[in-house]
Amino acid sequence: MRHVRRLAASAGDDVPRAIFGLRGAVLTLVLLGASAARAESTIKVDWNKGRLSVSAENAELSQVLREVAHQTGIKIRGSQDVQQRVSMHLSEVSLEKGLKALLDGVDYAVLGDISSPEKARSAQVVVFAWLAPPDSNSNRAAGANAASNSVQKARATVVRGRVGSEAEETSQEKAMAAVEAAAAKGDLEALSKAVLSSDPAVQSQAFEELSKLNPQAALDAISNALKSDEPAERLQALQLLDQSEQADNDVVVSTMGQALNADDTSIKDYAIQALARRGGSQEMDLLRQAMGDPDPAVRLMVLESVGQQTEALPLLQQAVNDSDPSVSAAANQLLKAANEASQPPK
Repeated sequence: MRHVRRLAASAGDDVPRAIFGLRGAVLTLVLLGASAARAESTIKVDWNKGRLSVSAENAELSQVLREVAHQTGIKIRGSQDVQQRVSMHLSEVSLEKGLKALLDGVDYAVLGDISSPEKARSAQVVVFAWLAPPDSNSNRAAGANAASNSVQKARATVVRGRVGSEAEETSQEKAMAAVEAAAAKGDLEALSKAVLSSDPAVQSQAFEELSKLNPQAALDAISNALKSDEPAERLQALQLLDQSEQADNDVVVSTMGQALNADDTSIKDYAIQALARRGGSQEMDLLRQAMGDPDPAVRLMVLESVGQQTEALPLLQQAVNDSDPSVSAAANQLLKAANEASQPPK
């Protein structure tokens, strides 16, 4: 079952279709009941040359995430909402695999590129909520075989509470089965409704199946999902539209431009990074307009996203005179780095 959403691919990787899950990387994870909350906890996080190691015993997941953020420089929003206590051990894994292991069972989004330590410092992780609330009758365990400090295999077993000898089918499993049945019947209406699901796994699967049957119907369904009152659902829909092979580029760019005016910062951040990743002249015009946002954090996100792209030099030159010192300093640093990179080797 896919539980994790990644919103921007690392450099050189294909953007995932939507939601995917990973349990693994020298990991033993046990969610403890509330009665264990008073026990002593220890947390040790090491970040060395782009490899993450974590050792935590009976620690609040929110505290583990804060320490990971402190060591790696990545920004993690909403981590205060995941206070379940955990015990886990990760040994020299990539940041991407580490986050997937740490946030197994959590609905979250990665905004930006985390393929290297330098790029990770300008990326963000947004934590939305648990996909399924952990309970005292459920144990989640993951094991992995490692060789030469690299992950070779990762397997996970989820044990759910049982009624008699039969495990109860979750609502997500039922919804996924309904999507498969609708796809088999060619039921466009049912698939279009499933694209409006608040469950990212269900929404992604429905969009994928609908795109195979009728690409235009899939795009229409996503357009409806973008009108949701829930920011998390709009963010999911924005991601699917951005990654769709059927969507017209002008439509995608226009939608991202509209998202720059969203009240929710996660939606703004995703739109900024999507536009910077596409990098065309129309996209840069929209990003220059975003530099007029009253929030300095938004303007910094624009600068961090465009980096040293040649098309972004006018934007960086404009940002040098920004009223906020941090924005101005970031623009100066990026321009300096761009100038140095353009010089012939000595």
